[in-house]
Amino acid sequence: MNADNDQRDTSAGGATGPPQDGRQRVEEELRRRNRTLVMLNRAHQILIHATQEPELLEAICRIAVEDGGYRMAWVGYAEQDEHKSVRPVAQTGFAEGYLRTAGITWADAERGRGPTGVAIRTGKPTLARSIAGDPNFEPWREAAIQRGYLSSIALPLSAGGTVFGALNVYAMEQDAFDAEEIGLLVGLAENLAYGITSLRAWAALQRAAAALRESEAMLQGLLESYPEPVQLVAADGTILYANRTSAARLQTRAEDLIGGCLYDSLPPDGVAPRRARIAEAVAGGKTVRFQEVQAGRFMDHYICPVLDCAGAVTRLALIGIDVTEHKQMEEALARSEAGYRRLADNAIIGICRTAVHGGVLYANEALLRLLGFEAMEEMNRDGFVDPYLDPADRTTIGELLREEGQVTNVEVVVATRNRETRIVLLSATMEGDIVTTMLIDITARKRAENRVAQQLRELQRLHDVSRGWEDRIRELKAEVNGLAKRLGKTIPYPSLGE
Repeated sequence: MNADNDQRDTSAGGATGPPQDGRQRVEEELRRRNRTLVMLNRAHQILIHATQEPELLEAICRIAVEDGGYRMAWVGYAEQDEHKSVRPVAQTGFAEGYLRTAGITWADAERGRGPTGVAIRTGKPTLARSIAGDPNFEPWREAAIQRGYLSSIALPLSAGGTVFGALNVYAMEQDAFDAEEIGLLVGLAENLAYGITSLRAWAALQRAAAALRESEAMLQGLLESYPEPVQLVAADGTILYANRTSAARLQTRAEDLIGGCLYDSLPPDGVAPRRARIAEAVAGGKTVRFQEVQAGRFMDHYICPVLDCAGAVTRLALIGIDVTEHKQMEEALARSEAGYRRLADNAIIGICRTAVHGGVLYANEALLRLLGFEAMEEMNRDGFVDPYLDPADRTTIGELLREEGQVTNVEVVVATRNRETRIVLLSATMEGDIVTTMLIDITARKRAENRVAQQLRELQRLHDVSRGWEDRIRELKAEVNGLAKRLGKTIPYPSLGE
């Protein structure tokens, strides 16, 4: 510490040393004011040139001790945790672990009623004029006096009306802070808070700028790797950007396109329609989509307005997508679906597609005849879900579909619209929420099978009856043979044997 600091630390500002006459007190007061002015001047220079928040905080604490002659200075930030802790972020001076064990908070509790906690909580400078006698300093008194702290002041740091921390200064004299010095320290704290806020704003701006550059680079990379032509144009058609694909389609270089006119690359009969669509996008501020056939290729074009902060269209992004293969696939799929529908419509098997939660999506003529409907609309109007007569069938088949995705050749009884019953072989598959069902009417076959079974049972009964008569006749013949033998006559039925 410099000579001025030595003199301040040992002076009799009210606590130690012999009485001083008026001249000595004035000279001491002058030295104190000069130290404070030097401190503020250096702090001002630090605030102007600081680029990092931690460095600024450390420098202000160091200046308060080295130039201001204070025993210790530290900065604490108010945490928004459960205990409302105050986290020390910078300190200079004679501390010897003071802050490690202080446990200071800004809650309205014992360790939050000292100068730091009150300053953060109220947003006002808070003094401990005599640490030895201040009851609110009780939790830290012994440790403070051991380190030579006899008075202190906590100065709130705020931004936008919110206190986020405090600058804390400790002196070796009791009642070391008079009104003028308090005012100067308040100014220092305000400047420090402004410096912190400015550095944070600058850091946020730098991060935003870096993120913007990264985003622009990423967008540039995406546009250059995009396999379809992309251009950025002004409202008058001037090309501001063109990706490699766009240049390749026009058999030129991207840099040769930039600055040129969009309409120069269009056929004469295509200029007016393109101008009209660009005007539509500019006027409406919405994307305009249209399709063109160019050199035998189907192209989907998108004109996307780019808006400024005020919502005005400043430029337009033009994107062309070759959808020829997609168009061909759509046409092939449409032909396939038409063929499938013709096949299904002419099939003798009943076919329908239904949504799991209700609604018939398709039903062929065979199914309509089977269930007694004239049109699919009637099925939806009647709330048709499924044709099962027995609720147990509905439950079983539903579980099989959910577990295995299909059922095959399950014999069930269904009810027609007129409440007649039909016996069918049911097969079904489920894809997502759609169930495709095929019904084969086997009612006539089942009835024929039942008749055949009944006839077989009758024949069996007759066979059993006739076989009983045969056995009785055989018994009678045997009795006749026995009587003839006993009478000594010729046996009439020798084929029966003895």
